Amino acid sequence: MACYYCRICNNNLGWARPAGVTNSVAINPPVEGAYGYEEWLADSAPAALYGGYKYGWLEPYNPATKPGYIPTPAIGQHDVILYTHDPHWFVGIIKNCERIPDGTVPRNDFRTYHRQMQRQLRLIPFLAAFDWPVIDRLVDNHWPNMRFRPADLTGWVPFAIPAGHPAGSREQDHYWALEADCNGAEWHETLAQAVPLPRGTGLPVDPAYDLPPR
Repeated sequence: MACYYCRICNNNLGWARPAGVTNSVAINPPVEGAYGYEEWLADSAPAALYGGYKYGWLEPYNPATKPGYIPTPAIGQHDVILYTHDPHWFVGIIKNCERIPDGTVPRNDFRTYHRQMQRQLRLIPFLAAFDWPVIDRLVDNHWPNMRFRPADLTGWVPFAIPAGHPAGSREQDHYWALEADCNGAEWHETLAQAVPLPRGTGLPVDPAYDLPPR
């Protein structure tokens, strides 16, 4: 078991569907700052669940060798504390989050969820002028890279990342993972400050994430 802090994109709808406030995700072409795949992280719709698992996406699990990415061989379970920038907040934790290899979910089965994602993106007003066939292809080419049991996701009342904490550094403006000592003081201090939301609530819905429209 390893422990990580992972940055996720901004969202003011509890990361159950895209909110149109993601201001730091670059999709090129044709949309810049349009949405992030983490915006479905807490979606509990039946189409998002397979075999009792919620399947989703965390950027540091992307199969790449960039600094700050979780090494590709690290298939298995991790505890992941989720945080955002602007505002710099901790927002929840996923216990036993499991990195998965491509193909874990049959692609034909996941197409149903792709259709749901595409329909929800069409509800974001500022996307109306974009090239929908291109956006649809972006969604169709996106596959989950992690999974967890829904009961292992706990949202927190958002609280500020303390000054000096590595997760608050401007160097962490990228969607990197920070490996942590699961038994270390810093990890346990973060857990001690957390106020869990009621069980089953998912991640927090908070107006502070209602960023100005682009």
